[in-house]
Amino acid sequence: MRLSKFSLCNRMSVAELAELFSLRDVEGSSDAVDLRRISRWNQQALASTLDISLGAVRASFCAVGARQVITRAATQLRYCAPCLSAGFHAAWFQWLHVERCPLHDRPLRFGCVECATPIPYVLGVHLASSPLRCVGCMRDWVPSLARPGGHSSAIEPSACRLMLDWADYVRHVVTVDHRLCRDRASGQYVADRPAPSNATTARPHVLTMMNRLFESPPPTWSSTPAAPLPETRGDASVPPGSILDPDPHARDASFDPLHWPHFGCDFVRHQAIVSSAHARLLASTRHRIDRVQMGRLLLDGLVAPSTSMPRDAAAATGWAISWLGASQALAPPTGFTAPPSGLTAWLCKLPLRSPSASRTAWHEQVARWLADDLRLSARRWRDVAKFMSTRGVYLLYGEAVSPLALALRHYPEFL
Repeated sequence: MRLSKFSLCNRMSVAELAELFSLRDVEGSSDAVDLRRISRWNQQALASTLDISLGAVRASFCAVGARQVITRAATQLRYCAPCLSAGFHAAWFQWLHVERCPLHDRPLRFGCVECATPIPYVLGVHLASSPLRCVGCMRDWVPSLARPGGHSSAIEPSACRLMLDWADYVRHVVTVDHRLCRDRASGQYVADRPAPSNATTARPHVLTMMNRLFESPPPTWSSTPAAPLPETRGDASVPPGSILDPDPHARDASFDPLHWPHFGCDFVRHQAIVSSAHARLLASTRHRIDRVQMGRLLLDGLVAPSTSMPRDAAAATGWAISWLGASQALAPPTGFTAPPSGLTAWLCKLPLRSPSASRTAWHEQVARWLADDLRLSARRWRDVAKFMSTRGVYLLYGEAVSPLALALRHYPEFL
């Protein structure tokens, strides 16, 4: 929106805009420059020329990290019609996981308001030849700006705060969800390949559900200290005592090792820490949900009215779903056992062991990280459950406090 208005007011060609704001490689670049990722743009030039902060510049793009993947960010403009008519657009609207504008409660749409002609989300010829106007029917998308001496007004401060809160939350979710993985054989970073799924039965993405259910987003990681948390005996949502107390040499797995040959003794020791933390968390929770409620929660897609369970029970249940998986945390025993899925995901996302670190020292480090992250996730679930309890519904997706995000805390060079 800023570039469109800048082009409109200054009558600049697309070549002049690209020369002024984009980063040109040695061999030159194409006429169209992707507006989704920041890597092709000169942040200082944008900030100084448009007279905005570097933070505002970064908020104007879907992907700001070098290793973020944006395959789920639309290449056409996705917009809220009332926002667009006022001259406002949020970059996080481009993520296909987002369905509606929380400010106007309108579904996001593609194409021109009048004729549905596609609107490419790139710095291309259309932006300079017809800024903020359809190239098909010539409709002005911001009527107040198109009039002689016209202008567009800034949104209200409360609306601005809401949009910024959503931008922070969406960036946190997609950074975890779309971060590149390291190929264990080559050491190179490769993009995650989404698993094929049946669109009619697949569970909606956590961001989609948050956007559907809540007007404002839940608290983000920025409100949680990154340092290891002290154990607090008076906090019912944080396991008291040392969760490293279980026998570090425990070798009894909750799953049949013959069916899971790649999960060895090291994994079993980590699982013992999770099991101990789970037992302590349940012991310190004043309220529990029974098997009937657990089954209902599983059948209802992990969504429940806030009146169906106390807040501390919701936090403990969400924690168990994060680390054990929904089936292991909620389904009745069937005789089939499997390794905890959340712990498995957490271990898969940890950094590789340094060649200089001994195997013993590395396992001790991982155990400390796990203990800290188990406590941190319990505290995070307490905050998330408190947020949801005041809004009428619990969304107990494990991704709401993702073990993947916890594991990525241990890549300081990426955070």
